[in-house]
Amino acid sequence: MRLKQLRKQKRISQVKLAIDLGMSQNSVSRYETGEREADYHTLILIADYFNVSLDYLLERTDNPKMNAPLTQREKELLAEKEKKTIKKSCCNKRN
Repeated sequence: MRLKQLRKQKRISQVKLAIDLGMSQNSVSRYETGEREADYHTLILIADYFNVSLDYLLERTDNPKMNAPLTQREKELLAEKEKKTIKKSCCNKRN
C-alpha cells in the first residue's frame, strides 16, 4: 500500500493522519509497515483522504486519478481477454 508515500508527500505525521481519520497512530504505523491490513471501509477512507483511487493506493496502477481513463496497455489487455473469451465461447458451442 502507498500509505507512507502519500503521507510523506503531503508532509503530515502519522499522528496527524490518525487524528484526521479517527484511528490510532499505531494503526497508521502498522498499515504502513504491512503488519496489519486495512479493511474495506478504511481503504476507502484513506483513498478519499488523499484523493486517489483504491487501485493507486493498493499499487495496482501508477495513475492516482479516480475513474481515470484506461491506458493504452490496459485497453490492449482487455481486448486480448475479450478475444480469448469470445474464442472460448465459440469453441464451446461447437462441441
